[in-house]
Amino acid sequence: MINEEFKYHGKNINLELAGKFAYTTYELEKRIANSAASAARSATQLKNTADKFVEVLNPEQLLALKAAASVVSRLAFDLQALRPWAKAYAQYMEEVRLRQREEELAARERERWPTDQAAVDEASDLIVFLDSGAVRR
Repeated sequence: MINEEFKYHGKNINLELAGKFAYTTYELEKRIANSAASAARSATQLKNTADKFVEVLNPEQLLALKAAASVVSRLAFDLQALRPWAKAYAQYMEEVRLRQREEELAARERERWPTDQAAVDEASDLIVFLDSGAVRR
């Protein structure tokens, strides 16, 4: 599911197709590029098959192969168009993840050290502990 707060200002894309890739942003652009290349190869193979067997296929079979080639070719085009979106979306989601992590750490910090004095006291205790020789170096 695409994060609804993300606003993409590039070319129009197939949002339904993008949503199928948005489950994880790990190497998102690479996964989309690989899928686009695979779809393009498949479209070419379907077209070549139709061309190669045009004499032995009945009209319905030939039409079905050409339709399949057209559908897969459109898929390749749509996937290729997603690449800039994928780059922007992955970057956005990484920023969201970092912001959430910073908020979690800040909340943990506020819980652990509600005042500056609490932080100073813990630092002092740590210095005493390290100086006591309890930890071997």
